[in-house]
Amino acid sequence: MIATETVRIQGAEDMSVIIGRPCSGLYSTFLLIALMVAYTRIEHVERSIFFLLLLISIVVAYIANLMRVTMLYIVGFFHGKEIMYLVHVHLGWVLERLNT
Repeated sequence: MIATETVRIQGAEDMSVIIGRPCSGLYSTFLLIALMVAYTRIEHVERSIFFLLLLISIVVAYIANLMRVTMLYIVGFFHGKEIMYLVHVHLGWVLERLNT
């Protein structure tokens, strides 16, 4: 699925959307897993609780990335490629600022 055409948008302008390797969410997921493992090395966490927290955090991260990509598709459909690229560049920063 990575670096293949995932969706063809025929809204404001015709375009094919391709999810590249950095935007797939895999790097973030592996970083999340590494952080969770590192946390268990610092704090004493029961194994069953660790796996539950890991599962919940991966599901939440997946849903968040899915929402981000969906927002990009919607912006691309209504406003075209230029605005979609602009939103893509700044969306992560905006979402990060909303969480702080």
